[in-house]
Amino acid sequence: MTTLNSALNSDTSIALVHEWLAARAGAEILFEEMVKPFPNGELFALTHTADVPFDFDGRSVSTSAIDRLGPLKERRSVTLPFMPAAWSSISRKNFDVVVSSSHAFAREFFRPGHDGMHCSYVHAPLRYAWTPELDGRGEQLGPVGTFARSVLKKKDLRSVAGVDSFAANSSEVASRIERFYGRDAQVIHPPVDVEYFGEQHAFDGDYLFTASRWIPYKRLDIAIYIAAALDVRLVIAGSGPEEALLRSTADRVHPGGVEFVLQPERTKLRQLMAEASAFVFPAHEDFGIIAVEAQAAGTPVIALGKGGALDTVVDGVTGALAPDQSIAAFVDAAERCLNAQISAETCRAHAKGFSAERFRNEIASWVATTVSPVRLDENVISLTAPAPTVERTAA
Repeated sequence: MTTLNSALNSDTSIALVHEWLAARAGAEILFEEMVKPFPNGELFALTHTADVPFDFDGRSVSTSAIDRLGPLKERRSVTLPFMPAAWSSISRKNFDVVVSSSHAFAREFFRPGHDGMHCSYVHAPLRYAWTPELDGRGEQLGPVGTFARSVLKKKDLRSVAGVDSFAANSSEVASRIERFYGRDAQVIHPPVDVEYFGEQHAFDGDYLFTASRWIPYKRLDIAIYIAAALDVRLVIAGSGPEEALLRSTADRVHPGGVEFVLQPERTKLRQLMAEASAFVFPAHEDFGIIAVEAQAAGTPVIALGKGGALDTVVDGVTGALAPDQSIAAFVDAAERCLNAQISAETCRAHAKGFSAERFRNEIASWVATTVSPVRLDENVISLTAPAPTVERTAA
C-alpha cells in the first residue's frame, strides 16, 4: 500500500477529518480509503455512529460535542448552525498537515492562525447554500431561507482562506469551486470497488435497472417512463419516502412492467446490475459512484449529460447521455444505448480507471506535492499504471 511515511518527516502530525460517520455511503467509504495512505494520522468527525462498521485499521475517531446529543445528533438541520463552532473546538492540537473530506463545514477544523498545511477534498461546496436547486434541503430552511443561505455562504467562504490545495470529486465540482471560491482544484475521482462488481458474469438481460434512494431529486420516475415508452421491464432497487408515489406512477404508466426490490443485499445488487440490458441514471449528481459500479459489472449506462456523469459515462461507447431530464431526451438516449451493442468488456475497461488503488495513490501524491512541492522520488510514491481507456467518440 502506498503511504506517506517516507515522504514526510517521521514526526509530522497529520489530522484526517470528515463531516460525520453515520452510514456506509459514498463519502464515508471514500474517507475510509482516504486515511489508508496516512497510517499515523489522527481521525476526526463531528459524529460517529458506533454500530456502523468502518475499517480504520484499529484507529479510533475523535468526535465533537454534537456526538453526545443522543438522537438529536442525527438531525442535521438542527445541528447545522453549530457545526463550525463544534469543528473549531474538537481539538486544540496544531497539526502539521490537515486533510479534510468536506461537503459542509469540516474545513473549520483548521483554525485561523494555524501555520500547518491544509488539503481540502471537496465532495460538493455546501449544496444547500450554493446550489439549492440541486438539493431540496436548501428549500427547507424556513421563511428566512434566503437569509440563512447568505449566512451559510459567508461561513463557508471563511474557511477557504486556510486551504493550501483543493481537490474535487468531479470536473463539475471543480468548476463550482472555481465559481464560488475563486480557487483551482485537482480532480481526484472517488474510489469504486470495480473488482467486486466485475466478478459477476454479465449478459444482456431483458430489463432496465436503476437503484438509489427513493427521493425526489433522483428522478426515478424518468426510468418508469423510459420503460413504458420502450415496452421493456424495469427493476427499481432501493428504498425511501417516494415509494408510494413511484409505485402509483408505475401502476399508471407501465402496469405490470415495473418490479421494486427493497434494499437488496450487495450480492443481489451486483447480480441485478450485471444481468440488466442497461442501467438508468437520471439524477444530476456531483459524481455518482453507482454509475461506475454498473459499468464495472459490464452494463452500459443511460445518464443525464450533466454533473458527474460527464466524467464517468462515455457517450456512445459505455452508454448514452441525455441533454436534459425530459422524457423525450431520455427515451432517445435509451434507444441509442440499447441499439449501440456496447460490450461488457468496454464498460469494464473504462471502469477500471476509477479503482480504489488509483484513488489512494492520487490522494497520497496530491498531499505530498502540497506539503513538499518538489519532484517526488519514485520510491516514495509509486503510482499504478493507468487503466485501459476508451476513445470518447459517439457511436
